Amino acid sequence: KATVSVLYWLLAMPSATEVFSQSCLQRGMKKPSSAAKKIFEGENNLEDLEEVELDDVYIGNRGIMALLDVIEKAPNFRKIGLSAQKIYNTDLSPDSIKGNEIVDRVVDVAQTHPTITSLDLSGNPLSNFAGRKLLHLANSNERIVGITLDDTRIDIDLIDHIASKCDKNLKIFWEKQNQGNVDDERDFADGDEDDAFGNATFAPPKEKAPDLGGIGGGKRKKTVMGSRNDPDAAKEFKPPYYPKEPEDEQKLTELLKGIVLFSHLGRESLKSCVGAMMQRRYRKDDEALKQGDQGDKLYIITKGTCNVLKKGVCVAKKEEGSVFGELELMYDTPCVATVQVDSNECVTWTLDRATYSNIVIASQVKKRKEYEEYLSRVQFLATLSPNEKLQLSDALSSDEWDEGDSIIRYGDDGEWMFLVVQGTVEVVGRSETGEPYKVCEFVEGDHFGELEFLNNHKCVADVKAVTFVRTAKINRRHFELCLGPVLHVLKRNASDPKYEYYKKQLEMAES
Repeated sequence: KATVSVLYWLLAMPSATEVFSQSCLQRGMKKPSSAAKKIFEGENNLEDLEEVELDDVYIGNRGIMALLDVIEKAPNFRKIGLSAQKIYNTDLSPDSIKGNEIVDRVVDVAQTHPTITSLDLSGNPLSNFAGRKLLHLANSNERIVGITLDDTRIDIDLIDHIASKCDKNLKIFWEKQNQGNVDDERDFADGDEDDAFGNATFAPPKEKAPDLGGIGGGKRKKTVMGSRNDPDAAKEFKPPYYPKEPEDEQKLTELLKGIVLFSHLGRESLKSCVGAMMQRRYRKDDEALKQGDQGDKLYIITKGTCNVLKKGVCVAKKEEGSVFGELELMYDTPCVATVQVDSNECVTWTLDRATYSNIVIASQVKKRKEYEEYLSRVQFLATLSPNEKLQLSDALSSDEWDEGDSIIRYGDDGEWMFLVVQGTVEVVGRSETGEPYKVCEFVEGDHFGELEFLNNHKCVADVKAVTFVRTAKINRRHFELCLGPVLHVLKRNASDPKYEYYKKQLEMAES
């Protein structure tokens, strides 16, 4: 009877292709491409599916989500391979703190699946936010012994942390294996060494031992934007400058500020990007980008319109103020579509990848050095190790405020902790009758917002810039991923006289 039941279960289990096709349909795809269907040609049985390598097959965002649905249902799956799929993730604006849907889904599947041990996300323009989520995955799941991140935008130091944790997880597995503490449900009579790992609680990948070079060794690139960019060289890089009319400079500056790839840059770096932009003019039917060609520029349209074509079909329209070429700017990848001029004349401003990369890297190097020096002067972070300070400095994002700007508003959700890098801010609380009054001022080296931040509490005061102010901030989720162990240190700071007002407000909220 048991044999009949197992046979019935196997016959009733849908194939990998069937699950993939159904998931694609549910996600709005009429049908998956023939190339996407071929990824299961080698093994279409969910029970036997252990690994999928997409190689040069690009399946798109919805295809990736469908593939993850398949992986979730494959009971013996081991390695998620999503290299060169143009998975984009950013933490450069407050709106993106929830992360990219695909990255969240990848981490969720890897976290909950009983047998997945490694991920390959190389060749994707992933940011440090994705890197921190992957570090959290490796820290919280000892099964994860390999995460490959070649050619991504994740900082080398963060990749090193991830690789180190994966290495530790691998050692833990072997220790458990040697001590006989790894459960096994497979029959080892045939002597197959791969089978000896079976459905172990901490199962290694299909290979006898993962290639550590692929998760942090010599094969990994040492740069944020690709192997051509070196942090030391970036510091010496002199961006080109093309003169512009003042109105053009102002317009380009405002447009770049609205693009997430530039929103993290300070005024000087943004000014360098604007200065390095070169004007290009096109006539009707000219092709600024051609699908399949190599692209390396970002384009901003300041006059005219363009059509976005895929296989000759218009799928979108770009008008004045629109941007295209973002992926080509970030990553050495063929153009995903053709952009053809639709108006009689089209004026664009372009920025090449090498200039953008060097400006961004130089900005990151400068910011890291500045923040590390600054964090060393902050009292409540004095006990952090150099590595913890490095993690925090990478997670901080910067903002600039003019005199009179509101940084925090009374009643807002307390999601952010701020560090004052430059200038003076004032805290305006509320009396028992609801009247506003000045509580105190914070200057360089002070911090604010952390009590609401820690207690998941709405802001109990306004914080405004008294002078020009530069702040560094971190969201609660980022903070917990980076510096969870020091939360109690922050809470001890609540005894400082400056926080008497906050303590009263918190006590009133709890009563």
